[in-house]
Amino acid sequence: MVFSSETASDSKTVEEQIHLAAAVLLVEVMMADHEVQDEEIAQIIKVLETLFGVEKGQTEILIDEARQRHENLVSLHEMTSIINEQHDQELKRKLVFAMWCIAFADDHKDKYEEHLIRKVADLLYLSHSEFIQARHQALVEYNKGS
Repeated sequence: MVFSSETASDSKTVEEQIHLAAAVLLVEVMMADHEVQDEEIAQIIKVLETLFGVEKGQTEILIDEARQRHENLVSLHEMTSIINEQHDQELKRKLVFAMWCIAFADDHKDKYEEHLIRKVADLLYLSHSEFIQARHQALVEYNKGS
C-alpha cells in the first residue's frame, strides 16, 4: 500500500489556495459575531468576484469550502502565510478593506470582528495606519450605501 502525503490543499493551484485562504479570512469575519446575515454573504461573493476574479458559479462553492475550513481552523497564520508568500501590500490592504466591509455589512460592527481584522492586518504585515485607512474607507463606502 502506498501512502500519499498530498492533501487536498496541496493539489490546488497556488491561485486556488490564495482564493481559499482569502475566503476563509472573510468567513472568519462573518462568523466572528456568531450570526450570519445575507448581506455578509453577498459582500463575500462581491469581494471574491471583484478582487480575485472568481467566477460567479464558483463563489458559493468556495464559500462552502471556506466555512468548512473555518470549523477546523487552528490558526489564522495558516491562511495569512499563503497570502504573504504570494501577494503585495496592495492586495493585502484590499483584503483588510474587504474584511471591514463585511463587518459593516450587517449594520453592526462587533468588537470580535474588529479584533479579528486587527489580528489579520498584523499577520499580513500591514501598519496601524493602513489598518485605520482600510476601516475608514470601508465606513465611507458603507455610509454611501445607507
